[in-house]
Amino acid sequence: MKWKIQISGPKELLLELSEILTDEDFRLVHIDGDFFIESIAFDQISTPDEMIKMVGNNLDLLTNSVHLIRGIAEPIKVGGIARRKDDGSKVISPLALKDHIPLSNNLKIKVSWAKGKVINKEGKDVTPHPANDIKRMFDTARSYDEIYKAVFLLATRPMDWNSLYKLLDLIADDVGGFKEIKSRGWASKNSLERIHHTSVSYEEAGIDSRKLTQKQKPPSKPISLKQARSIMLSMFHNWWREKS
Repeated sequence: MKWKIQISGPKELLLELSEILTDEDFRLVHIDGDFFIESIAFDQISTPDEMIKMVGNNLDLLTNSVHLIRGIAEPIKVGGIARRKDDGSKVISPLALKDHIPLSNNLKIKVSWAKGKVINKEGKDVTPHPANDIKRMFDTARSYDEIYKAVFLLATRPMDWNSLYKLLDLIADDVGGFKEIKSRGWASKNSLERIHHTSVSYEEAGIDSRKLTQKQKPPSKPISLKQARSIMLSMFHNWWREKS
């Protein structure tokens, strides 16, 4: 029996996504005004509960990627499971998935694409699709657990000092420390140290600090939260693109 997941969300966005989410393991199709997710992995599914478990994280990740790239806060939701019976008829069973984690009010990651058509030397239309960055982030997060964690962190948590510390920790651990971040030109050593020391200082970061006990002196030159956010968003943008 062939399964499809019926979904709902902003129609124009889903139309865009249906043009680029065409991989066999996660495909968004538009049929008779409705939108469905298909996957070769669904062939191994035998019960709705298994389907819920498989599709839940992917839909949350897709919603979070859309939120970060486009700033769209409306989640992509599941409407039901569509099953094609042996006689060819379609049955849609309602589903009650867990609620999507509320999206943060963080500024969207700044991306840009060319306006108008881009034609290469061979005369081929190579114009970037507006939704390509969403797919790129979605695919990268599915491939790398550290990107997956960072996307969820940015999309669903406030960008306070605690979150910034976690994001910096994820990036530094993945690339090999502050030295490697600096060598890539993503941030200066001074900025990295100021973000780190300010984020763990209760005196500077308050209740949102990574540590609530003051066991070390506060930084001599603390960095503002606004400036730290700007540096970390830029660093994240460079990091996930490097891994994509």
